[in-house]
Amino acid sequence: MSRLSLIVVLLGLTGCPRWIVKPDPVPAQCDAICYVDDKTADDSACASRARWEGDPADPKAIDGLIYGTVPALRKETWTCGVRLKACQQCIDRLVKAGVIAKP
Repeated sequence: MSRLSLIVVLLGLTGCPRWIVKPDPVPAQCDAICYVDDKTADDSACASRARWEGDPADPKAIDGLIYGTVPALRKETWTCGVRLKACQQCIDRLVKAGVIAKP
């Protein structure tokens, strides 16, 4: 009788994965800017593309730095800050919903 019971139990256990119900993943509902990959995106918010190449002794090169490179860096920094804030808000919503826990 014990062999028959063991066989029934083993047959029942092999079918268990069919009976286990996996919940659907919870949608994060984060802003699309949170999913941008800095390494592959052309218009990434946090990977700086602003460059200044000039002679520090040349006044025109300094003008290029002040009026060209610095405003570009300011725009990149602001956009990256907006992106960071959107992602932080998304994480906070997930924590509040009990989906994730912050370390």
